[in-house]
Amino acid sequence: MIAQQIITIVVLAAGASAAVVEARARTCTLALHTLNTQMRITHGNPVGGGDATYTCGANLDYGDRRKQTLSTNCHDITRNGCYNSQLPNRICIHTNSNLSDGYLDYGKEHRDFNEKGCEHTGWATSAGHKFGITCHFPCT
Repeated sequence: MIAQQIITIVVLAAGASAAVVEARARTCTLALHTLNTQMRITHGNPVGGGDATYTCGANLDYGDRRKQTLSTNCHDITRNGCYNSQLPNRICIHTNSNLSDGYLDYGKEHRDFNEKGCEHTGWATSAGHKFGITCHFPCT
């Protein structure tokens, strides 16, 4: 009788541990962006001119308060490539130069930029434009 109660307690504890592990499953978020701006010169050409800037970023949010910049190299971000991170697998991106189309592969996870799991972000004004894509996937 006591042995059976011990087995029952062990089985219940194992089930509780599995539930805790499932509850802790995290969602990672990869955000890619390009930002192109042109600062206007007040004492120069009123229509154009100024210093142009072009910056990019590939940032990973681990879903547990940890964040990591994977790259700021525009050449890497706007082309096909893979990133190392603190995750067990590499994150691979296949995209065009303005991030409007492509997909993310992480382990067995696949996210198309134009389907559920990814969102496009951006804006455009006379001062410049920003394009981005944000994709969510399990951190496992």
